[in-house]
Amino acid sequence: MKKLATLTILPALGLLLSSGDVSAGATMNAAACHLVNGVDVSRATNAIMNLSSNSMTVHCAIPVDHQLGGTVTFRVRMFDNNDTNGANTICIGYAHDQDGNGLGETPIIESGTGTFTGSVAKTATITVSPQSASHIYGVSCLIPGGGSSGLQTVRVY
Repeated sequence: MKKLATLTILPALGLLLSSGDVSAGATMNAAACHLVNGVDVSRATNAIMNLSSNSMTVHCAIPVDHQLGGTVTFRVRMFDNNDTNGANTICIGYAHDQDGNGLGETPIIESGTGTFTGSVAKTATITVSPQSASHIYGVSCLIPGGGSSGLQTVRVY
């Protein structure tokens, strides 16, 4: 009986101790993002979508309660349904220290180029120094109007 319990517990502990995407960062559902600029927005259970003909700006704070390391990756899952040339969803990931001082920004994270339409997950990285468990992470996005484009999830790891 003791051997059976040990064989059952060891694999479970191995899963808990293994490194990976799930335990190393934080993911936020974009439906919880804050609308900064815009008026006609739809909040689904798994997304925020721009229903307006005008672009809108959203901010997504990503709560993290642990140190991520020196290189931080931001991943944005977005959908772009506007086929107008150049009307693509664009985002920037950023990090601040606990006092609000900027520690870095990613290059622009863009859904596509030209007349791209579709769903994509795009990433960008920044180097954060010094490292701390009290840093504040977030993503700000400009979502084009006229095509029901939006965000699904934002992640930092």
